[in-house]
Amino acid sequence: MLAPEGFEVRDFGPIGGQIIIPRGWFVSQGTRGTQYLFTVSKEDLAVTGHYETGWRIQWIAEVSKTAKITATQAVQYNIDRKKASEEVVRECDLEKSGEFNRRCLETLSPVPSKPGMKYHIIYSFFWSDEKDMMVAGTFGAPMEEWDSAAKIYRVIKDFKLLDWDRVEAKKKAAGVGSVP
Repeated sequence: MLAPEGFEVRDFGPIGGQIIIPRGWFVSQGTRGTQYLFTVSKEDLAVTGHYETGWRIQWIAEVSKTAKITATQAVQYNIDRKKASEEVVRECDLEKSGEFNRRCLETLSPVPSKPGMKYHIIYSFFWSDEKDMMVAGTFGAPMEEWDSAAKIYRVIKDFKLLDWDRVEAKKKAAGVGSVP
């Protein structure tokens, strides 16, 4: 993976994928149970506790165990929920992305704490019922900053989701069984 000028390649940590991010942006990552969260943001989460412009990627393993529904159903639930509460700009058709299915939803979302303000958001969902996992990505920025944020999104949206060899090696080292 090669980064264009002004960007750099970063690893996703335990899931082994890679993403290209703008130089000077901040990365936050962590795990909770069967979930892994990776955030790339213009603002430093460690200082501000939130971000205005950035990309949050949440990887969820064992969806059927955790949510008691399939990954396909979890994705549809999330899309339906967003469509009911946000203004839809566009919805992507279902497509294949390697071993995963992919759909996206682009919206304008009101900010409850700031009347009149909206965020421009692109939700990206990758999932596999066979692997019992789902990845939900949320890239967003304040509407008035969307033109410059969209240029960044076009670079960072094509990330490598997983490196199966690295995931398996990490699980083996931890004494855990194979990933489905």
